[in-house]
Amino acid sequence: MQLKQFQDRAVEQLKECFYKLWQGGNTNIPLTFKSPTGSGKTIMMAEFLRRISGEASFDPDKCFVWISKGELAQQSKQKLESYYSSGLPWTNCLDQNDLNKGKLKKNEIFFINWEKILDSKKNNKANRKLRTSGESNISIDDFIKNTHTDNREIILIVDESHRNLKTELAQEIISILNPRISIHVSATPKKIPNVESINDLSAGFVSVKNKQVIDEDLIKSSIKIMPKEEIEALDINNKDLDELLLDLALEKQKEIQQEYANLGLKINPLILVQLPNDEEAKRDIEGKNKLDFSKKYLQKQGVDEDEIAIWLSSKKENLADIIQNNSSVKVLIFKQAIATGWNCPRAHILVSFREMKNPTFHTQVLGRILRMPEAKHYDNDVLDNSYCYTNYSKREISDTKNEDSTNQHKIHISKLKNDIHNIALPSVFLSRSDYNDLGSGINKGEISFESIFIKTANQYFDTELAFDIIKLQEKGLDIDATTLKNTLIVDAQITVYDDFINKLKQADNMDHSASYGDVKKCYDMLIYAELNNQDEASKFGNIARSYGKLKSALNVWLKQFIPNNPPLYAVVCNDLLKGDKSVLKKL
Repeated sequence: MQLKQFQDRAVEQLKECFYKLWQGGNTNIPLTFKSPTGSGKTIMMAEFLRRISGEASFDPDKCFVWISKGELAQQSKQKLESYYSSGLPWTNCLDQNDLNKGKLKKNEIFFINWEKILDSKKNNKANRKLRTSGESNISIDDFIKNTHTDNREIILIVDESHRNLKTELAQEIISILNPRISIHVSATPKKIPNVESINDLSAGFVSVKNKQVIDEDLIKSSIKIMPKEEIEALDINNKDLDELLLDLALEKQKEIQQEYANLGLKINPLILVQLPNDEEAKRDIEGKNKLDFSKKYLQKQGVDEDEIAIWLSSKKENLADIIQNNSSVKVLIFKQAIATGWNCPRAHILVSFREMKNPTFHTQVLGRILRMPEAKHYDNDVLDNSYCYTNYSKREISDTKNEDSTNQHKIHISKLKNDIHNIALPSVFLSRSDYNDLGSGINKGEISFESIFIKTANQYFDTELAFDIIKLQEKGLDIDATTLKNTLIVDAQITVYDDFINKLKQADNMDHSASYGDVKKCYDMLIYAELNNQDEASKFGNIARSYGKLKSALNVWLKQFIPNNPPLYAVVCNDLLKGDKSVLKKL
């Protein structure tokens, strides 16, 4: 495989920087390799490892440990094995199945799923076995120790380092590896060394620019987000926003398909539909989730069931040939599982639904729609760009997810002393009396939460009868705010991928008149958010059970003054969206 010019230059820069750091003689020196999604980071690293292992002028006793997240470790191993198969054999690519070899030999590369070492949350038996030696297995700790015993230096490669270097447990593993140099590979590294650190050889930095990758036709020219003209063409009679997003994606897919057909190409552009992470919360609140909605609506619009793929931790369907350009699959529904490391160059379009608990649009997933299906541009504006449709607003944009790869401290294991017999205690099952929700602590037969809420609200507003609606207005509740607008990001065009956030925040806004279904979703979301954002002093845990109680109490109280719905929900939404200036939040 022949490298692109920018790739060859980057490999040489990496090699030169690596040699300088090695000659400095220190250990655990970070070398950050920043290169855009779609630039071929894995291939560049493969060539870099080959070059520093095949020169007579540099031949120390060294080996490599390559750590990634999830299935990315095996994907990387397979890519390197394929890349190296065309030349003279110079190394072996190993994984956890090779631990019984006892140690790493010179120039060998060991691939490991980071989560399997650090997964203290699940703490399952298979993962614990990796850290514990036995009669029939050698732990990864002993595997590394044996490698060090042979005076063999370890070079650590951290793939997608922005996700994998955040925790104390991560640092514990790095301490065990004690690498001579750690190479941090990422499109969006969390930490870039300063000039002083680079000059005194306490850190290294190599960067590939987005423009270099675009100029070589490996990634699309830009990402177009919510083109206003497309929205206005399809937004008829205040369509439900979720339906509108899917309609926009399907319409764009038809347009792209036609352009490929005009060129005589059999490429089926793929739509990615990103579900909210809080699917269960949505099911509790709305009675259904986005997976059910998306599948049914897509089928209603003519997409066959076998043309819809699903990639969830608990469910995988129709994924067999999905990365092939001519795959029949038109839509892939996923959560965060493919946000990092998954490559499908025919992916052209992203639909991202807003979350309920923590509504934040994480731009990293946009990297999944950057690649060109044939690693070249077509001089065609429709084909050389990708498209994103989302109902997030500007204030809900972030570059990464804060909780990625978090690992808690290890559980301290206690052992039973010798000569202690098990104690059998009788089991007694009692009906649950306290669900830790709104109204907990109120004795049966006494006044309900709803009654307490209505009494409190009437006291605050000094109201009792329907004609007291003027008192609501005097307190600042706008009962004339009977419609709701969704403020959408429109006409954003991202060409500088390092600056996603600022470009999105500089984009235009468009007010989309909410349908009754959208108003109801907003109402549900805002009530849920109020319960989720509790003060520590009055905190309770069962938000799902509390949601229904609060919604019912609020509805019963307000229907004294606003008997019809609509507009009741719109009035509540407009008030709660005022944040600290909300009147209802003071109840």
